[in-house]
Amino acid sequence: MREYGLLLNTTSEYGTQYIKVSVVSRESDKDHPLSCDSDGEMENNPDVPKHMHGLLLAGLGLYGFVSDTTTTAFITGDPEYRDIFTVDLRRSERMVKTLTRIRARMHKDRAYEPGDQFSALAASLKLTFAVEQVASDGTIRRAWRWMSLAEGRNRYRNLIDNTRATVMERKQSSVTT
Repeated sequence: MREYGLLLNTTSEYGTQYIKVSVVSRESDKDHPLSCDSDGEMENNPDVPKHMHGLLLAGLGLYGFVSDTTTTAFITGDPEYRDIFTVDLRRSERMVKTLTRIRARMHKDRAYEPGDQFSALAASLKLTFAVEQVASDGTIRRAWRWMSLAEGRNRYRNLIDNTRATVMERKQSSVTT
């Protein structure tokens, strides 16, 4: 049976620090996460859990960035889809169903803080793990850190705090030079 979880990722784009959490899957014989391009559309696939049927998971996540203002706040919004290249009526209905389920859980849990949003997203979709790519040893092979959802939530909060501190240091050093 396929499992589903959240991939933590930090990137720097055009001088802005982004922290992204996206839904991924894994299979027991693989040591890396997999995309969820069509998993929710495969109602007849026995590898996809029944609670995932009718949902659209590809591109789904929490996407935030650290602002470069005086407070270096972490700015994030509701869960959303990114990098979806085609949307038809059937896929849009699945998106609405998925987002409605997540929003209801966030409202029920009063998830306003990013770590709480992480947990509510995971709970609403019955996800089972978190994963983050760790520094590689210089080879082409990538290394992954697999975590429980509680560890993933704490790592997400830690990534936000560390990124805010890095941005603040960069701002202060640019002011003094």
